Amino acid sequence: MKIRYTVLEEDDKLEERYGPVTTIWEHSDSLNYAAGDCADHFWSHHEGYENCWPLTFVLFDADDRELGRFTVEMEMEPTFRGSVLEVKTKKGGER
Repeated sequence: MKIRYTVLEEDDKLEERYGPVTTIWEHSDSLNYAAGDCADHFWSHHEGYENCWPLTFVLFDADDRELGRFTVEMEMEPTFRGSVLEVKTKKGGER
């Protein structure tokens, strides 16, 4: 299913439509997952990382009919990677 969406701004105006986003979630009881797919698209392609989350997403079908409105929160999952700055060696070149 291809979905277009907009992010509802503070003034409740339905601004620019984004997408289409292809999603496997098409039943009305699983559209919250489609909203998550749209949020991922917004984050990756429309500088969504600059916004203050949670955001309200309004989803539309291919005929531009509103499917629903969804609040989407962003979960942070930090990952860590170490880089060598300096390694001290023992006498004789041993580590």
